[in-house]
Amino acid sequence: MTVARALAAACCALLLVGANQDAVVVVEAVGVVSVAADTTDVRGSRDRALQAGLSEAVYQVAAGLLDAPAEGDRRRIKRALGTDPLVYATRFRLLEDRGKRPRLLLENPDVSHEYVVIVQAHVDRSRVRERLAAGGLLAPAQPEGVMRTATVHVEIEGLPSFLAYQSLRDAWVAAGAAESVQPRVFERNRAILEVRARRYGSALARDLARSAPEPWHLIPIHSDNRRLVFRVATTPSGSDGTVRWGEFENPGSIDTREPNRY
Repeated sequence: MTVARALAAACCALLLVGANQDAVVVVEAVGVVSVAADTTDVRGSRDRALQAGLSEAVYQVAAGLLDAPAEGDRRRIKRALGTDPLVYATRFRLLEDRGKRPRLLLENPDVSHEYVVIVQAHVDRSRVRERLAAGGLLAPAQPEGVMRTATVHVEIEGLPSFLAYQSLRDAWVAAGAAESVQPRVFERNRAILEVRARRYGSALARDLARSAPEPWHLIPIHSDNRRLVFRVATTPSGSDGTVRWGEFENPGSIDTREPNRY
């Protein structure tokens, strides 16, 4: 995380206005843009910094709706939100105009000066939620009192057999980690499953990994709200240090050269 983003996150205060989960929230954020050392366009620089501050405020609301987004997700979130923060900010005000100063928050070494403001924005969280859902980053909101059910594609590398898939499916459903599990693609040592669950993203990844039956462990190697990827890891159980799958090793072995699609 850059210094600017860390400062913006630290300065961000979310105060609910009303009890509804999609109520307007009040956010304070830092807006910072690069400027030339000899610029005299104070108004233009301030307007750009204000726009940057509003965008940061909207981003903070979006990040709060997602399940701990990684730093690499910032670009995807920004792309889903678009370039106009006024779509989400119902009103705003300039709290502090710090003006032009030598570069401190921006990390680009080619920038000599920056313009900094502090803004307060009233952000419509329901609009942010809708845009994230349209961009595939968040499951659509459901009516009050109704739990969300998300459909996620789960890819498993190293699954040894169809019987192993059945055991995994039954364990997930029995543990409540998934409502249903349907196969979509089977090929040698790899399966793609369609999982319906009431959680998604890293929360669902944790649920599925924790409820995996013996003798294997599922190691998450990719996680987002629409797709999870696991690698099967096992503890050696044979005297020679090799894995013994027992009843799961041969029955229904996934050994086709071409994918079987369902």
